[in-house]
Amino acid sequence: GKVLFPGKKSGSTTGRRSFEKMKHVLLLAFQMPFLKVLFEREGTLVVDKPASLSSEQRDPTGESALALVRREFPEARLPHRLDRLSCGILVVATDGEALAVHNEAIAAGRWGPKLYVARLERAVPLGPRKAYLRRRGKRSYVVRAGGKPSSLDVLHCSEGDEAFDVVLRLRTGRYHQIRAMMAHEGAPLLGDELYGSSAPCRPRLCHAAFRLPIDDRVVRSSFVDDLFSLSDAPDFLRDLQDWDDC
Repeated sequence: GKVLFPGKKSGSTTGRRSFEKMKHVLLLAFQMPFLKVLFEREGTLVVDKPASLSSEQRDPTGESALALVRREFPEARLPHRLDRLSCGILVVATDGEALAVHNEAIAAGRWGPKLYVARLERAVPLGPRKAYLRRRGKRSYVVRAGGKPSSLDVLHCSEGDEAFDVVLRLRTGRYHQIRAMMAHEGAPLLGDELYGSSAPCRPRLCHAAFRLPIDDRVVRSSFVDDLFSLSDAPDFLRDLQDWDDC
């Protein structure tokens, strides 16, 4: 499939700044050799964003998923974002008309369903969750009142020896919603130090499957099989076409 590579930017730097930038670029190239294109049509581009790469805010080298896409599509904009820790499906509008289509679909509740897979420290019961979330600095907190209404469903929980892989349906898109709501239940992402995990590993959270408002096209992240153990899970990621409610 099509891929978008990090490339050399115009201009030059010298001395220690140049050396540090080169080190960061090499590390980025090792962690993120490319942005895989999952779907492209009529102003919509769907890419598989790796973890550690920001959706839009540039890192010290000037890179972000959007910056990479703009090398080929200069007018590209994002109708949504994934946080830096998350990997998986990122939808990009490459022109203003497509951006308007996606924004309208989001407002009308026709954007999705959106399925995520996360690796948690503890098992959690299946079923819907509702909470109010309030952002304070770089974290979100579950509060009794005064926050934004937030909801998700836990669809499946696979038990492992030291971790639990869960499939979640995200119904609202609040800041750090999955991380904050699972941590509030005492089951933070394994390795998510910001939300209370002390495990010495990199957190795993993936936007795994999504139904586009374009011919009901379902796209799936290529990271799921590499990062998670879901052999005992129903194939939620395949059957999104059959989900009538969004």
